[in-house]
Amino acid sequence: MAPHRWDAAWLIVYNGSGNVCYNDETITVSNAQELADSIALLTQNPPTWGGLRKVWNQIAGAGEFASEYTHGRTRQLEELLPNRVESNQTGGK
Repeated sequence: MAPHRWDAAWLIVYNGSGNVCYNDETITVSNAQELADSIALLTQNPPTWGGLRKVWNQIAGAGEFASEYTHGRTRQLEELLPNRVESNQTGGK
């Protein structure tokens, strides 16, 4: 996978986490902590497409605002991810 595809997908997920975790009206404290833990785990281990998708799905499930936010961006992310994501497929890094 080309590194630029990984970088673009990572930015969608990273920006999504920041935009969803804007304040306590857009996400609960416990959901924000779970999301932060997942992102920390994703960045401490070799990156995988499956891990990136897992974090995106967590963002999407973090509440009504998060669901609306991710709905419009999921297609953009999916276009960057491989068709079949395996948990051991690594990103471009």
